[in-house]
Amino acid sequence: MYMTQTAENKIPGETVLNEGMLQSLESLYCFHSGFKSCSALKKKMLKLSQQYSKSELLMLVSHLGNSHVYSRLPEITDALTNNETYFFRDEIQFDCLQQYLLPALFEQKLRSGDKTLRIWSAACSSGEEAYSLSMVVADFMLKKGLARLSHDGSLTLLEGWKVQICGSDINKRVIVKAKSAQYSASGLSSFRHFPQQFNIYIKKMPLNKESAKSFYRVNRSIQSLTAFEVFNLNSDELPLSLQRMDIVFCRNVMIYWHEETQARVLANIYKAMNKNAYLLMSAVDKMNQPRLFNEKRFKDHTVYLRR
Repeated sequence: MYMTQTAENKIPGETVLNEGMLQSLESLYCFHSGFKSCSALKKKMLKLSQQYSKSELLMLVSHLGNSHVYSRLPEITDALTNNETYFFRDEIQFDCLQQYLLPALFEQKLRSGDKTLRIWSAACSSGEEAYSLSMVVADFMLKKGLARLSHDGSLTLLEGWKVQICGSDINKRVIVKAKSAQYSASGLSSFRHFPQQFNIYIKKMPLNKESAKSFYRVNRSIQSLTAFEVFNLNSDELPLSLQRMDIVFCRNVMIYWHEETQARVLANIYKAMNKNAYLLMSAVDKMNQPRLFNEKRFKDHTVYLRR
């Protein structure tokens, strides 16, 4: 339930809000994104609504099927989605990727003559996960003699290999940040658990005098392996750029969806994957499509194999 304001208790400059208006707007957002309603979402929705005039809110909720309203959904979505992330989050899964999945996958591809590797970081937020994946792949290929790192930092793939790490998110604003490849090193930063062995893939930028913050930029060698696009996982249409995947990371997002949405998203991910491709989810996410995936254990690691 929304704790809406009245004319008597509203803060100067704020709009007098109607609970029904906010509920309708929240329902539209949930339908678009597939996310569940919760107290945290209601607080964000109330804060967001203060950016609109009452007439704008009335227009939005009275024309829910209108194309103009749907054109405003991206800005609403940008303000409401949870974008918490950092490099090498849940490090144990990156260990699994390095120790088990990439060796098995490259061996399989060498036998078949397929020298293309595609990995999807679904719901990638501001891109730290996708860049982490690119760093792990680059490091693996360098050690295997399948790539060469030049003195200028450029990465050259050898023996005809092609690698693409794709990051997608519903939030346009965080995708813009991901493409910038620049991250703050101040406070609780994106680098809070950054392994030292990957320092060669980031470069410290000059101190920003205006903000007094320090930043790091991901090297061009890693950027060259990584592409980003805006994509709603709750969509029924899967673009060609997000198909034929060998590995999919879709973590810490299923918990925000209803079971029906979870099933639809997992079915779409299944369509995006090659046969016997790997899906990695977080410990808090639920696999509710067991008919599409087999659970596979690598020592203490759980991954899902596309049937």
